Amino acid sequence: MGYFKTIGGVTTPLTQKVYDKEFYFKKDGKSITNQEYCKLQSSIDSDIPPSFSLTTDHPDPCGKKEKREYDRAVNQRKREIKQDDQKRPK
Repeated sequence: MGYFKTIGGVTTPLTQKVYDKEFYFKKDGKSITNQEYCKLQSSIDSDIPPSFSLTTDHPDPCGKKEKREYDRAVNQRKREIKQDDQKRPK
């Protein structure tokens, strides 16, 4: 996936994914910044439809997918440590 980087035998999660092109962020057809896009995206309530349209061609504009992958990796590592501790004799 590109979210892990191995350096000297150590795997570090959540390395910033590098893209080769510029992405657009638009609100009702007008250009906005990535920060403005994320702020508007987080303000959208699931019960009430927004009065504006947001469009982008960025695959993960606010980093939610990347954060979810990171959290999954951390939780998996915690489970592995817990299982390993349970297997060891006392």
